[in-house]
Amino acid sequence: MNVLEVNNVSIRYVTGDFKEIGLKEYILRKITGNYKVTEFWADKDVSFSLKKGDMLGICGSNGAGKSTLLKVITGIMEPTRGSVVRRGNVAALLELASGFDGDLTVRENAYLRGAMLGYTRDFMDKTYKQIIEFAELENFEDRQFKQLSSGMKSRLAFSIASLVNPDILILDEVLSVGDGAFRRKSEAKMREIISSGATTILVSHSVAQIRELCNKVLWLDHGKQIAFGPTQEICDAYEHFLATPPKMQKIPENIDEISETSLNYRLYLRLAEKERRETKDNTFLKQEPTNTKENRWMNYIDSLTKVERGFLLCAFNILPVNTLPDLEEKKDCSLWIDSKKVNVTDDSIEIDLIGWAIDQNNNCPFKQIYLLYGEKVYFVQKQDRPDVATHFGLTHAEKSYGFCCSIKTEKKEIFKRDEIELAFLSFYESSYSKKTIQLSTD
Repeated sequence: MNVLEVNNVSIRYVTGDFKEIGLKEYILRKITGNYKVTEFWADKDVSFSLKKGDMLGICGSNGAGKSTLLKVITGIMEPTRGSVVRRGNVAALLELASGFDGDLTVRENAYLRGAMLGYTRDFMDKTYKQIIEFAELENFEDRQFKQLSSGMKSRLAFSIASLVNPDILILDEVLSVGDGAFRRKSEAKMREIISSGATTILVSHSVAQIRELCNKVLWLDHGKQIAFGPTQEICDAYEHFLATPPKMQKIPENIDEISETSLNYRLYLRLAEKERRETKDNTFLKQEPTNTKENRWMNYIDSLTKVERGFLLCAFNILPVNTLPDLEEKKDCSLWIDSKKVNVTDDSIEIDLIGWAIDQNNNCPFKQIYLLYGEKVYFVQKQDRPDVATHFGLTHAEKSYGFCCSIKTEKKEIFKRDEIELAFLSFYESSYSKKTIQLSTD
């Protein structure tokens, strides 16, 4: 059963002349056509549902309608259209300073806030010590609330909201307050609340925080629901959206676009990391702005054929090998391979693969090679390596036809099959083909 159901919720604000004129003036302006009002939809047609134990992260830029939606979910506001169904008691921490009296002591404010959340005096008597200890305010119980720092106030507010065992806990940008130690402490408390079965909603501008804590994400933009679903895909698409220059930003229109954007974003991160590792002089990479780097790699990814992109996704373990199309044996390619086993240990083995290939016209038949073994895809570097040329006695013109690869895997897996496949991506076609070679176990 769903603990929370939000059904086509829309919230409208109306501004205009009606605030400043009387009934007579209103009638006259309506007759003459001079009456002006403006409608602003803070949220429009938002729908989602949460089960017991779910933690929802709500992301979106400022003005997206996040806080307004939370006020409707908690019951502070009524929606203009739609409905909210809550099953259980709700504790909300929307504004840190709300519900506190600056002239009262910390002790008095704790009881006041508990009463506002609907808890009895007896319950608060039993819980008060835990609240103060969690907030680390044992030495400030009798001090006036207004004398506390903003960090102390936020610790008290979070402690009260999180230690009263709610069925639904709603937090609006509260895990980003306090020092680093308390943030880690509050995040650990959130995990404890989730494991206890409470349903939690977190609004945060920290995508990393949402990734770490939440199992579902709602993305809002200017009041419109962009997506609701799994954390990784939506966070990837949202981060890509944020990194894109404003004039080039494009909102995904459906879940398929979000999935594709997520794959491209994860591929960009892997490619950028691979570039950083392999570039000896990375002064330029360190100085290159993040958004420039992402645009450079995203443009590269957009230029890839479907087959090229598919192999890269598999080589970086973003997608499984079974997502690749069937391979066809390449007939017009002459292939020379030599392999040797090195660094054999009790639990792993490494194979160095060196080879070269030409097609029937004595041309280099590939722009990229991947090696397929079992459930993995490995990069095969196309290199003008001296050891390749020396090993096969290649001429200077033939050096660029060489390639090499190192495979390291668990020993128990490496020889389950006695052959490996090399996939050649063609220079001129958006296709690929394979060569099968026997792998000696000697």
